[in-house]
Amino acid sequence: MNCLIFLSTLFLLIWKCSCLSIDLHISDDKYNIKDLPELISTFAYTYNEINFYIDYTSYTFDLLDKIPINIPADTNVSIIGNGSNQRSVFDYSVKQKGFTFYFAKYTGQHIIIKNIDFINFVHERASDDVFLFFFDSVNTNYNIEYINCSFENFNSMVLKVDVPYNELINNLHDNFHFNSCIFRNINGYGVFYMNNKGFEINSNSIIKVSNSEFINCSDILRMDYGYFIFDNCIFTNISSSIGIASFVYMRYNSTLTIQNSKFYDINIVDKIIPFIIAWGNELK
Repeated sequence: MNCLIFLSTLFLLIWKCSCLSIDLHISDDKYNIKDLPELISTFAYTYNEINFYIDYTSYTFDLLDKIPINIPADTNVSIIGNGSNQRSVFDYSVKQKGFTFYFAKYTGQHIIIKNIDFINFVHERASDDVFLFFFDSVNTNYNIEYINCSFENFNSMVLKVDVPYNELINNLHDNFHFNSCIFRNINGYGVFYMNNKGFEINSNSIIKVSNSEFINCSDILRMDYGYFIFDNCIFTNISSSIGIASFVYMRYNSTLTIQNSKFYDINIVDKIIPFIIAWGNELK
């Protein structure tokens, strides 16, 4: 019996390695967006790469809770807009429930979110605890890439990343990369927040934003740890809603790099509010 179990397990492992990827279409015909967690869990047994094509041109979220997505070990996931003109709109005007990602084990998983317009994430109780994407990161061996996406009309954060304790390893890649994205009319509690939960933490987490544009946004970044890189970005009409720093507020052990970027019409209503607060952290 033990031999049979071993052979069955070995067969499943070989089968997963040989059947690299599967394409699944999310539409009214079969699967729904709320089915993503179950689909990932089911197909991860036999596939290394799971590609979801969102066939909705526009999808209005009316979910009562966040969508928890658990990424299994050795599994890559792509969520790609595939509606009209190969794009999809995620409209949060009814319910503002975002995505929470978890990794059962960190094995270098790669997540891609591509060609999706996220709009109208306006929460009646906006706060530091309201966000579109949330990651509780205890390791840096993963990569999440947003490609050709847009985020428009928010009063809450696009991305919040919590690090609960020190995690210093040789991290040579971006953990998050926003590439060719547009951020428009995001005013309330900032756009990005690298949160250390109130503790002084050392972490090599890296977030990079490249070839992207910020239009009429406030409090772009708060960072308590790690590295943040803006490369080839355009900022227009940047201001502050929470009254700390209109562009970046840095605390503890963090490094900010700005390169090949341009700023226009910086709007600081209250002259007391600085553009950047670094508190002795590294600014390049």
